[in-house]
Amino acid sequence: MTGLFWLARRVAVDSEGFLMLTKTGVQVVMILVAFGLSMGCGPAPVPSPSETANTTTASQDFGEVVAAVGNGAVGKKVLESQIREACTYCHAYPEPRTIPKGFWEKELRQAYGFLEHSDFDPQKVPPFAPTLRFFQDRAPERFEIAPPQWSPSPLVFKTRDLTIGVDGETPGQFALPVYQGVSNIQWSPWGAAKHSAGLITDMPTGQVFVWEPSTGRDTLTFLGKVTHPGHLETTDLDEDGRPDALVADLGTLQTSDAKKGRVLWLHPGQSGVYQMTPLLAGVGRIADVRAADFDVDGDRDLVVAEFGGQFSGHVLYLENQTTDYRKPRFEVHTLDDRAGVIHVPVADLNGDGRLDFMALISQEHEKIVAFLNQGQGNFRKEVVFDANNAGYGSAGIELVDVDGDGDLDVLLVNGDTLDFQIYRPYHQVQWLENEGSFPFRRHALTPLPGGLAVSSGDLDADGDLDIVASAFLPFGITDPQTGVNLLDGKRVASLVWLEQTSPRQFETHVLETGRYSHATVKCADVDADGDLDLLTGHFTLEGITPRAIGLSPLPGMITIWENQLR
Repeated sequence: MTGLFWLARRVAVDSEGFLMLTKTGVQVVMILVAFGLSMGCGPAPVPSPSETANTTTASQDFGEVVAAVGNGAVGKKVLESQIREACTYCHAYPEPRTIPKGFWEKELRQAYGFLEHSDFDPQKVPPFAPTLRFFQDRAPERFEIAPPQWSPSPLVFKTRDLTIGVDGETPGQFALPVYQGVSNIQWSPWGAAKHSAGLITDMPTGQVFVWEPSTGRDTLTFLGKVTHPGHLETTDLDEDGRPDALVADLGTLQTSDAKKGRVLWLHPGQSGVYQMTPLLAGVGRIADVRAADFDVDGDRDLVVAEFGGQFSGHVLYLENQTTDYRKPRFEVHTLDDRAGVIHVPVADLNGDGRLDFMALISQEHEKIVAFLNQGQGNFRKEVVFDANNAGYGSAGIELVDVDGDGDLDVLLVNGDTLDFQIYRPYHQVQWLENEGSFPFRRHALTPLPGGLAVSSGDLDADGDLDIVASAFLPFGITDPQTGVNLLDGKRVASLVWLEQTSPRQFETHVLETGRYSHATVKCADVDADGDLDLLTGHFTLEGITPRAIGLSPLPGMITIWENQLR
């Protein structure tokens, strides 16, 4: 995937209001905003006309109505109307069934705190006690935990870890991470010889590394440093024939609306030493950036996922107006003003010859939106998928032809557990099938609590597409009824691959149940033997990942899974 920018998007609320974690010289304020209602409220966002949902509004003050009609059927309808108006002021209505009954009181107390500090009319806020009863009466007593439907893997993988070397670093910049925070891995041609290499971002220290198997060494070499990188994408921005990369820099680990996000260009300088050139600064936290010639004028423009914070966030289109790449220049256009944008993968989605892109918009929105290129910098929005669940936990997407029918589908993983560390049956790996119209058809493929990253390829070399997904569970995950940590009994997978056994049919194989630290996973032929291997990154920053669930420091930042098929 995937960057780990959402790690700091939510509020882990304790009696003081938030949790401060200070370890390894890095102060992390974990914003683990609780589910659904408790998403931060500000001025109501303005959705695209094609995405506008019907909302129920109340015309009278709640207190006056209840006094007049009492607790009968009419009063209950008015209560529901008031609840829906308050909830949908800044996000989709949270269905009571999305969390068990026992969690709604904590959820609502946080929600009311957000409403108190919003500009929502306080006279329209429904009283707490009847609102709590409303949600609890409609919520499930418990979530049934289905036994894992796993089968033995027909493929064997041999693993080894990568360490950090000491060659190639710039004095004063290189710092050995005590606890890893790998947010992204890319596999791409790199360097003057364009040999395949892995590019890795470490979010806490801000460092970017490269692993070049062609050197024969299992070490990572330092390339450059930003503040807190969430994602890296390779390209050739200046079209000089040498690969370079775009780095999405959050700017801060803390959830904040501060304008510290940046887009940086990592490229070789005249002496061969890599340089970081800012392309965009003074914006919210940046989660993703991709390059493509959207306006068909011969140069590469950018599309940017500005995740932002509680009140800020955008999808940005940066029109390339550079005449001299010693001073790159882009004109910024805002395409969408919703917070929580995670991924913006690029492709020609409708076959018209123009490059489009999709945006995964998380936080309270939980949608995937296609931005269809209309030319001259204009894009038309179409909803690909709407979870209709403000706490769905969307984490990552990949565009790929899953069923081999010639069009691009979407792989979605939604397993973010940083709001409530409880099992939820709708946390899954999913296939959104492109049937030629919007929205796409949803297929649930396998449950994956903590699912954070997805990648794909033909792992068993049988001619069809298989899927790999990884889990990140820094605080563990519990049975909401018993409080039992489900990781203790290895009932939750940390790495799975889904074999396409026949057209459109998948079988889940578990590769690992012990290291719940994978914020990113990538399929690639690492050893150049003709089959696809795997790379998993580890995010094990001390203070975030408790030793109690088996996530003590690992010997390497990256684990290589060598496929023994050949």
